[in-house]
Amino acid sequence: MNKTLKIAKWIGFIALAMMGIVYTSCEKNPNSPRIVFHRMYIDTTLIASTETPLYKGDTLFIEVELNGLGNELTNLQIDVDREYLKDSLVTVTQYGEELCTEYSQRDKGFYQFKPKTYVIGTYWMLTPIKARTNQNEPLTVKMRLKNTSKAEEPYNPYTKEFWVLVKDSTVTKQATN
Repeated sequence: MNKTLKIAKWIGFIALAMMGIVYTSCEKNPNSPRIVFHRMYIDTTLIASTETPLYKGDTLFIEVELNGLGNELTNLQIDVDREYLKDSLVTVTQYGEELCTEYSQRDKGFYQFKPKTYVIGTYWMLTPIKARTNQNEPLTVKMRLKNTSKAEEPYNPYTKEFWVLVKDSTVTKQATN
């Protein structure tokens, strides 16, 4: 009986320690905003990841969820190399309501949201303008979403970064002939 009691105490101690670890790990990240990608398309073709190469003239459509996790969304900054890529975020709801303020600078990828905006389900579009000379060198896309929570970096703003590979279809066709 004494041995069973000692084992039960150790199990309880381990469980308590695990709960403390889980609690403190969540405590460092209170209500951090999130950027979630759902379905992705190149033109009308469903793709599995952003690693699929894009060609000049293609459009990458991504269903995006911007979530303040209980806090108001304040702004989104999208950094892309605008010499090679053109992007656009749909910021009008199905009812025609504009979600952004007049301080947004869409041509620079800066979207400031109106107060009381907590979750946005939208589309983001990315169109290659031209390919780099080295077509095996990907371009970086960086999205930073901020909300009103007290969380600090790296949790707020939340950053999502990925690469896209842009190919020039005319160069690719010539190389295969």
